[in-house]
Amino acid sequence: MARPRATAGLLLLCGINLVNFADRYVVGGVQELIKRDPGLPGGMRDALGHLDDASLGALTTVFVLVFMLASPFTGWLGDRISRKALVFGGVLVWSLATLGSGLAQSFGTLLLARAFIGAGEAGYATVAPSLIADLYPESSRGKAMGGYNAVMPLGAALGFAVGGTIGALYSWRAAFLVAGVPGLALAAAFLFLPEPERGRFDAAEVKRSALGPRATLAALVRNRDFVINTAGQVLFTFTIGGLANWMPSFLVRSVGLGQAQAGQDFGILLATAGILGTIAGTAAGEWAQRRHPRGYFRISGWSLLAAAPCIALLATAPGVKATLCITFVALFLVFCNGAPLYTALMNCVPPGLRSSTVAFNLLAIHLLGDAISPPIVGAISDASGSLALAVGLCAVPVLLAGAVLLRGARIAPELATAG
Repeated sequence: MARPRATAGLLLLCGINLVNFADRYVVGGVQELIKRDPGLPGGMRDALGHLDDASLGALTTVFVLVFMLASPFTGWLGDRISRKALVFGGVLVWSLATLGSGLAQSFGTLLLARAFIGAGEAGYATVAPSLIADLYPESSRGKAMGGYNAVMPLGAALGFAVGGTIGALYSWRAAFLVAGVPGLALAAAFLFLPEPERGRFDAAEVKRSALGPRATLAALVRNRDFVINTAGQVLFTFTIGGLANWMPSFLVRSVGLGQAQAGQDFGILLATAGILGTIAGTAAGEWAQRRHPRGYFRISGWSLLAAAPCIALLATAPGVKATLCITFVALFLVFCNGAPLYTALMNCVPPGLRSSTVAFNLLAIHLLGDAISPPIVGAISDASGSLALAVGLCAVPVLLAGAVLLRGARIAPELATAG
């Protein structure tokens, strides 16, 4: 594929990823409005008749559960059929489900809409990294993956900002209706993207036919790079899920910001820190990888270790300015590891297993990570009476993630032919 076409393909994938994360996180910007909406029956209620925090956390959990359970199936398909068709179908489904969220007439129907968003996003997330790996050779794959990862925090920030701003001006329903439209246009545009040849930049000896799900899983379990990478991602994804879901509410309850201001401020922090962190992590990862075969793991491990004390400090809720500054530093350091770990994941398996590898990785990190962290953080908040304490405890998994990756950096890397 010519370089202009590769660039066009990457830009379109980045645009879809932007909308992907915006639609995923718009609920975080409006959850305080959903909590107090008397026109949304159902769910567990507190003494004031509002939705309790565990129920609000379930809105994220149901999305993540369906997303992770659908991922092995869409990953299996992604190694066998047109990836372009999977992306188109996935974007279409999740965009329609986002529109449906704004029309929900009960808590149960809102949960159902969130489930369909998870199913649609699974059709995209499992195959996009493998498309990027076939658009760019290994020498520039890390930078391309960095660009793809850089829009994730920007999309999440957009979701928080749209949710907080549109929700405050109109209603939480309007926020979902606005967020659901762009994906429909991007789904149509993606049909015009030529699909690259699978494994076009990989040596002939590492090309192989796709395996069945059991054989793929068996090969990945034996692949130390995959196991170390995924273990680290599980731990910090737990924290990311907890923070993404609860930080706007934390800023409202513990710091004293209004709903719209909390969504806007956290959105700006997330976008700025996420983009800068991804750029810095990509550059540092490329530099480290040229000097050490485990450079990606080293950069990710040290950045996560440094982020842990910053997250712990949030438990003190030290005022608006200090809290926002600490949050920025913590997010910057956490996002330094995304592109290095994604690139390492693509480089440690052959082309015919890449979509399935992403699928099993997503299954693990969501099953043990952000599928369970929002309700756990919510339950800690309910039990302790302090959302600040629950947020601060999110430092523990990040600390463990850094330790796992640095320990793994001492082990000789796997080859892409492993398994």
